[in-house]
Amino acid sequence: MEKLPKEELLQHIWQYKYLLKQQLFTTTGLPIQILKPGTLNTAQGPDFFDARIKIGETLWAGNLEVHVCSSDWRKHKHSLDPAYDNIILHLVYLDDEIVLDKNGMPIPCLTLNNLLPNEILTRYENLFEAQSSIPCESLFEPIAKELQTLFFERLMIERLERNCATIEKIWLKNDKNWEACCYQLVFQYAGLGINKEPMEQLFRKIPFSLFKKYQSEPNYLQALFLGLAGLIKPSENLLQEIYAYLTHKHNLSPLPKGLWKYSGLRPHSFPSERILQIAKLFAKVEYLLPLFLNLKHTPEITGLGALKGAAFTHGLIINVIAPLQFSYAKLMGQAPNIEKLLALLEAIPAEDNKVIKLFQNLGLNFINSKESQAILELKKYYCNEKRCLQCQFSIPIFKPNSWVSSSF
Repeated sequence: MEKLPKEELLQHIWQYKYLLKQQLFTTTGLPIQILKPGTLNTAQGPDFFDARIKIGETLWAGNLEVHVCSSDWRKHKHSLDPAYDNIILHLVYLDDEIVLDKNGMPIPCLTLNNLLPNEILTRYENLFEAQSSIPCESLFEPIAKELQTLFFERLMIERLERNCATIEKIWLKNDKNWEACCYQLVFQYAGLGINKEPMEQLFRKIPFSLFKKYQSEPNYLQALFLGLAGLIKPSENLLQEIYAYLTHKHNLSPLPKGLWKYSGLRPHSFPSERILQIAKLFAKVEYLLPLFLNLKHTPEITGLGALKGAAFTHGLIINVIAPLQFSYAKLMGQAPNIEKLLALLEAIPAEDNKVIKLFQNLGLNFINSKESQAILELKKYYCNEKRCLQCQFSIPIFKPNSWVSSSF
């Protein structure tokens, strides 16, 4: 039995106009001229909207539906759905059944089974059967710099949208208090990596109201944070005394011992150091929201003197401040300033981690965090989920000049 391609491959071929200059005919022999392929629809309804196609001597304007087999029309019950009343062309791999419109007339059909060379089908299968971290690793080819830049910006916006959904939940959980939201986001960032869970537990032990009570007293804030984390050193007598007082006054209890992990961490990333830095940041800035929303340059936050190390500061901007700027605008009914956000991320060097190295091994170079963040989005939500045909790096894999069929 012939192995059939998936519908998304047919959509990809149509969307990127790979058939635009070919001699095409309907199953009844009428010539087809593609004037406008239409716009891909990712929601319910026809696959492409607003197409312009000349069939024979007649110019048609309407929608286009894609199926692997023409009989899928019946199986999907499109005849019962008014959304499919204006289909001007049925694009299929195999034509195994005549499809009629609402007036009982055959819908023009274009078949691809004799047009797609085996090489294309093999490449497609290889992508989805690949066991490598990057499915297209063996087929990878660079794309034009301009196209790559636009793709990275799209990925970055997708990442910000994803972060926005998370921030919205935090905002709502904090009764739409943006300062409390900032407080929680900073805590969560400080625990990124192997200490995420204990940092979450520590955050839950310090209510926002208790934090605000001691925010203007740096020693009290440090004693509160480090004491509940169980990380005050025996030699730090003042913090020990303050924490004992706070424990008695507020009936506090520290986290269980043994939660914090140190494996692979450098001293500046130890839990005590990160907790101390965010305590100093909170003590320096009474209201974080205005600082975060108006931040345009890294020096505006490094100048506070609370945070140590470029990596920690850059990570705060990447993981908290940029997503917050985007989310605040959206949730308050405003248009996010994408240009400002991208400029903020472009001013920060690219991150260096295992995922970034995977793509560097393919010949890609990353200059700033906008690009490295885009690659993290690409890896997790495209490569890992095998959304290869929605990735711009798949275009060279299926571009027409790689097709060797004599049909072209």
